[in-house]
Amino acid sequence: MRNLLGRLHARTDEQRVEIAKLWRVSVFERDSRQYIGRIYQVMTDIRAIRDTWTRLGETEHLIINQLSTENAVPLAFADLTRDLEEKGGTQAVQNLLAWGIISVDGDLTTLPQNDIGLFIPGELMLLFRRVIEEQQAGDISDYSIRRLLEMRDDVELEISATKWGLRAMPGLKRRADVIAEILDAIPAPGRMDSVLSHLKQPAASIWRAMLAAEDADPQPYDAIIDRAGLTVAAAPLGLAVEHATRLRGALEALENSLLVNHTWLPDGSRGFFVPEELRNPQSVPVKVPLSPIQPLPEGTVTASEAEHPFALAWDVMTVVREIAAKGPPVWIPGQELPTHWLRLINSRLWFHGESEPPPGYAATLLHLAMGVGALEPAPRTPGMEKAAIKPVPGRNVRWWRGLGFAEQTERLRQQWLSTDFWVEGRESGEIEIRSADWIRFRHRLLTAIARFDPDEWVMIHDASLRLAEQDLTILGDTFEAVATRPSLRSRRNAIGAAIEVELTTGFRWFGFVETQLLDGQGIAMRVTPAAVAAARDIAAMPESTDPTSGPILTVNHEGVIVLRRPAPVHIWSLTAFAESEELAPKAIYQLRMQSVGAALGAGFDLQQITTYLENQSGAPLPDPLETKLREWTAGYKRVKLRRAVMLELDVPVGLADLRSVLEGAGFEVVPSPDNAVMVMLPDSGDDGGEAERNLTKVLRKAGYVGLWVKAQRDAPDAG
Repeated sequence: MRNLLGRLHARTDEQRVEIAKLWRVSVFERDSRQYIGRIYQVMTDIRAIRDTWTRLGETEHLIINQLSTENAVPLAFADLTRDLEEKGGTQAVQNLLAWGIISVDGDLTTLPQNDIGLFIPGELMLLFRRVIEEQQAGDISDYSIRRLLEMRDDVELEISATKWGLRAMPGLKRRADVIAEILDAIPAPGRMDSVLSHLKQPAASIWRAMLAAEDADPQPYDAIIDRAGLTVAAAPLGLAVEHATRLRGALEALENSLLVNHTWLPDGSRGFFVPEELRNPQSVPVKVPLSPIQPLPEGTVTASEAEHPFALAWDVMTVVREIAAKGPPVWIPGQELPTHWLRLINSRLWFHGESEPPPGYAATLLHLAMGVGALEPAPRTPGMEKAAIKPVPGRNVRWWRGLGFAEQTERLRQQWLSTDFWVEGRESGEIEIRSADWIRFRHRLLTAIARFDPDEWVMIHDASLRLAEQDLTILGDTFEAVATRPSLRSRRNAIGAAIEVELTTGFRWFGFVETQLLDGQGIAMRVTPAAVAAARDIAAMPESTDPTSGPILTVNHEGVIVLRRPAPVHIWSLTAFAESEELAPKAIYQLRMQSVGAALGAGFDLQQITTYLENQSGAPLPDPLETKLREWTAGYKRVKLRRAVMLELDVPVGLADLRSVLEGAGFEVVPSPDNAVMVMLPDSGDDGGEAERNLTKVLRKAGYVGLWVKAQRDAPDAG
C-alpha cells in the first residue's frame, strides 16, 4: 500500500518511535503500534507539514519536489540522487526515510540498492504540494476575507462555519452560500466575542500578541510565537513535544476561526496576519464586492447567427455517420487526430475552423460518442500502438440515432459533466492543468456564469479572471499548472486561463455561451438562457428553433433537399445518399451522382431512396429528378450477386423429398433442372462459408451425404 497509514504499519517499533520524535508526537513506548493513529494525525496536519518543511534542508526540498509532482512514480535510489550527490543527496534520502516522508517498495535495510523504488505516500504528497503552492503564491496578507475563504477546501470551510456559530450541513449547502453566511456572521454584534471566548490559553496568547503588534503588516512567525510564550524548545525532547503539541492546537484553532492566518514572506520565512475585516470587524466592510465586470457598450458586438440549439448532438451524429460510411481514424487520446480525417469532417460540423475543427473538438465528439455507446473501440489489430483506438459504430448506435436531439443532448451533457479529465481543453495549447477536479470545475463554473446578465456582452478574459478570483478552489484544493507564459504561473492567473479555455470550448459547444472575436480586443462572450436554465436544473433543455409542423424536408427538381425539421434519424438517412452542403441558416443537402453511387455501393436501392424522400416530403419526386436518379442508377451499372448451390443426386430419385427438407430448413429453393435442386444461400459474411456449412449440416441431419464436386478436366488423348 502506498498510503501513509499502510506505510506506518509496515515500519518497525523502533522506526515508528524515531518518526514520532522527529514529528514531536508523544509516543515513546516500545509498542508504538497502538499509537499509529496519533502519529498519522500529526503527519497529516498542514501546520505540522509547514513546520517540518522549515526544519528540512534544501536538498530534502528538492527531493520532495521531485517525488510530489502529478503522476509521480517511484524512483530508484540512483535516479533520485544522481544530480544531488554534491548536495548530500544520499544523506538527504536517509533523512527523509527516517522522517517517514519517503517510503520504499521493499525492505528499508537493503538501501541504498539502486533498483529499489522510493516514493512519498499519497497524503503527504498532497500536503507538501500544498505548501509548495503556498510558497509560490507568496505573501497573501493583503487578501480579503472572502478570498481567503475561497481558497479553503470544503471541509475547512465547514469547520470555519461551525467556529462562527453556523450550522454546517456537509454536501447540502453550496460553497457560495456557506461563504456568504460566514461573511454575514463576522460583523454581527457579539459574534466576534463569542469566537474569542472559545479560544484556549495558548491560542488566546497568540491572538493578543498579534493585536499588540505595532502595525497590521504580516508579523514574523518566530517573533509572535516567542511573544506568546510558545517557542518550541529543541531539548529536552519531552518539553519540545509538549510545546509543539500546544502550538499546533493553538494554530489550528486560530486558522479554523479565521483569526490568525499563515503566510510566506518574500524572503521565504513564515509570518502571521490578521485579516483587516477581523482586526476591525465593525469598521471594515466584510462583504466588499469584487470589482464589477464592465459590460461592453451596446452596439460593440454584432452577434453572428446562432448555432442550432442542439449543434453538438448534431455534430456527434455526423461523426458517427462518417465513421460508419468511411471507416474510423486511428485515435490516440490526448494527441491530435490524423489531419486528413479532421479536414474530411470539418466542413460538415457546426463548430468548424478554416480547414480543421477547433482544437479538441473532434476528440471531444469521439469521447462523448463512445461514452453514450454510439461508438466503441474496434478489436485491436497487429501493429497498433498500445494507446491507440479505432472507434467504430457501437451496439447502441441504432438506439442512439432513434433518440431526439433533446434526449441526446441531455445524455451527452451528463457524460461531459462527469468526465474526470479535461477532454475539451487539453489540446488548447494555452495551459496544461494536472490533478484538477474537472467534475467540480464544470459544475461550479456553470453555476457562476448563470449569474451573468444574458443581455450583456463582456470580454471573456476579464470575466475569466474575475471568476478565478471569486473561486480560487474551483479547480480543486490542489492542482498543478504547466504554462509557457510566466504570467500564467500564479494560482489566480492559471485558474483564469483554464476558465477562459473552458468557456471557449466546452461551454460554447454545449451552447452555454456565445462568443465573438473583436478585432484588436479579444473574444467577447454572452451567457445564454440555456446556461441559466441548466444551472437550476441540469436536465433543462433549450427551446428548439425548428418548425413544428409541415413536411420534414423539401426536394426540388435539381436534387436540393432542405431539412426543415432536423432529427438524428433524418441526418443519418440523408447523409447515406446526399452530400451536406450547409447547416445554417437552413440545413441543405444535395443529391449527386457520386453520393447516390456511394449509397448503391453500400447496398441501398433506388426504391429505398425515392420512397424515403417522398414519405418525408409528403409529395412525389419532381419528374426531372426522378429521371436523373434512374439515369445515375443505370450508369452505375450495379450487378447484384447472390450465391447459389446446385444439388444433384446420383440417381434422380427422391428430388421432392430433398426439396422438402431444404424448404423446411428455411432455404430458398428455386426452379432448376429436372435432376437437381437449386438453393439460394442466405447472406453470411463475405465468403459464404458459414451458409455452406449450415447447408451441409441440414443435409447430414436428414441422412444425405454432401460431396463438393470439382470441375472435371478433359482426359488426355491416349494417342
